[in-house]
Amino acid sequence: FKRTATIPASASRPLAASKIKTDAESENKEAKCPSLPPTRNWRICTKSVVKGLSDPSFTNRPVTSPFEQSSVIGREGEDRPRGTSSEAWSAEAYTPALNLYDRLMGYCDQHKDDRNTTENVNLPHLVMSALDILQQSYRLYGPQSVIGSYNGGKDACVILHLMRAAYANYIREHPSLKDVACQPKTIYFEHEDEFPEVLDLLHETVVEYDLNMVAFDKGIKFADGLCSVVATNFIGDKTENSRPFPMAFVLGTRKGDPNAGNQGAFAPSSSFMPPFMRVNPILMPEWTYADVWQFLRFFELRYCQLYDEGYTSLGTVKDTMPCPALKKDELDLCWEEDTGNTVDDCTGEYWPAYMLKDWDQERAGRTKKKTK
Repeated sequence: FKRTATIPASASRPLAASKIKTDAESENKEAKCPSLPPTRNWRICTKSVVKGLSDPSFTNRPVTSPFEQSSVIGREGEDRPRGTSSEAWSAEAYTPALNLYDRLMGYCDQHKDDRNTTENVNLPHLVMSALDILQQSYRLYGPQSVIGSYNGGKDACVILHLMRAAYANYIREHPSLKDVACQPKTIYFEHEDEFPEVLDLLHETVVEYDLNMVAFDKGIKFADGLCSVVATNFIGDKTENSRPFPMAFVLGTRKGDPNAGNQGAFAPSSSFMPPFMRVNPILMPEWTYADVWQFLRFFELRYCQLYDEGYTSLGTVKDTMPCPALKKDELDLCWEEDTGNTVDDCTGEYWPAYMLKDWDQERAGRTKKKTK
């Protein structure tokens, strides 16, 4: 008697993944975490700073963007000095990002007509469309004004990988930027009850991908944080009559998300928010839960380890648990114990997130918040 796990074709990593990479690219495998010291991680934007930058009385006074604060907070909470302006994106981060872009486009070109196959039927089209949306964002707004929302969730990881790939290609198409292009910009809103595994991923990837990330302090509202960024986005020297340059925020919104509404790939912010353009690379055309995992697994890209432990949607430690639909039954556990076999080293009580068959159960592990 042998019990095996059935992995949905649309959510597993095909064996053919290795065939779309060259030997040189294989050496840049991104699935494993590098041993990098926390030499610089992210900038903290406090409530007092947000209030000052959002105050109308500051309109005609010199202000500094949260992305240009003079210090960063490391893994252990230490405050370290940093330059007062955005630094150039390092070659150590730019080159792998450009390799990723070429790998993505090589795969898309090779499989764009594979409409009769049972696996990856939509992935080439989805990836090409997302990269095009991001390329247009960099063309319209410029690197200094395209900001990614990065909280360590699976959708945010997809967005981050697509962003850095598209940005690297944008730099290649504009050679004058090669040595002066700023670091990719991202924002994160801190939570009191964040998973330690999420924080580990954020610290590691901010260093590995050389991101300029601003983390808004606990308790800062989303609209207030964005307002502080939008209000200080000046290109060049600020004068009395200067106005902030328009900004684009890249989001990991998918169809069915609570805030998706009727948004398209580009959607102006709501009237109660500061003025900016929402960019939704995985909303139109629609990426499914399985497409997200197909992308991350197929191209061996970094994501939070909690997803391999049965979590399918991440909130905080107080309102999130592994997805009940992924809990192993007794036969699964007995077979693993008797044979020593597992699926991708999945040895816990739950199957990994990418094995979820019923995508409607994606948020089944999120507990409902109590109403006051």
